[in-house]
Amino acid sequence: MAWRYGERHFSTIFFGILMLLQTLVVLTRGLLAVFYGGAQVNLTSIGPFQSIYLAAGHFMVLLLAVSFKAVATRRLQTILERRSTLDPLTQVLNRRGFADIYAKEHALLRRESTAMTMLSIDLDYFKKINDCHGHATGDRVLVDVAAVIGKALRVSDHVARFGGEEFIVLLPTTGLDRAHHIAERILLAVREPGRDGLPTYTVSIGIACQTSADEDLDGILMRADEALYSAKERGRNRIEIASMPIPPLRAVPA
Repeated sequence: MAWRYGERHFSTIFFGILMLLQTLVVLTRGLLAVFYGGAQVNLTSIGPFQSIYLAAGHFMVLLLAVSFKAVATRRLQTILERRSTLDPLTQVLNRRGFADIYAKEHALLRRESTAMTMLSIDLDYFKKINDCHGHATGDRVLVDVAAVIGKALRVSDHVARFGGEEFIVLLPTTGLDRAHHIAERILLAVREPGRDGLPTYTVSIGIACQTSADEDLDGILMRADEALYSAKERGRNRIEIASMPIPPLRAVPA
């Protein structure tokens, strides 16, 4: 259980070392019994091995219990942290998890002067899907669209559900051309009918590229949402690109 579920942490390593030591002590007793007879390992008699074996046994009972509890606590902590940053339905990032990821990528943008692009994705007529097919089918559609988006992304990309039927994708070190290509793949993939008996649905996508570290998360989200609203107004099932932000005016010294 420790090998399968334990985290790569000091508590798991310490528990493994204790298990190996305990195995070594028991194996030594077995070998002594085989080669020297039962008298050599008789715990009712007095001898150096008997003393070591009994001391190790009492010591290990305490340490193994404490170390296994530490392994279980670490595992529980990891599960709780993961659940606090993941959407329970689609198993993609939630707002909190996405904000943490964005902060790391924003620091990289500031340090290396790269670019990153955000996609704002919204299902078209999702209320109609719920009304016609039921909320259970609507939930399955949300899970499906999250899976479709995930398959179109790279390992370094991130997708989050921002509530309802809206998804946000963060593409680190990615310009507009590459982001538009990814958005087109998503648009085409969700149009494929008949996946797991789900109703046919489409999405609208807004794209916003960030090249300046002066822009924050709210700023690029607002631009991506404006592009998304433009896609909705122009007929849905399409992609729109947001305009670049206007840099703030800087005072020129006299």
